[in-house]
Amino acid sequence: MGPRQVFQQPARGERLDIGITVRTRSGRELSQELRYPLMAEEEIEQKFRNLAGLRMAAEEVLELEKKIKNVETMSNVAPLVATLELDY
Repeated sequence: MGPRQVFQQPARGERLDIGITVRTRSGRELSQELRYPLMAEEEIEQKFRNLAGLRMAAEEVLELEKKIKNVETMSNVAPLVATLELDY
């Protein structure tokens, strides 16, 4: 029998709560619980910049970030969606 992962609903204030148990052929069980705190807004922004920066120039990333932050004020999101379509 292979490794068994147990996924649980994250506890309030945590973004990930996971436990994993591995049972060896000899029957020994190894378990570990992992919990990660929610990301701060600054961490989320930096993660977005890092990931978007893999495909876009820094100026484009900042412009896209502004547009995304103002998405709720847009009457039409089609122009925003068009900026997300990247050529491969």
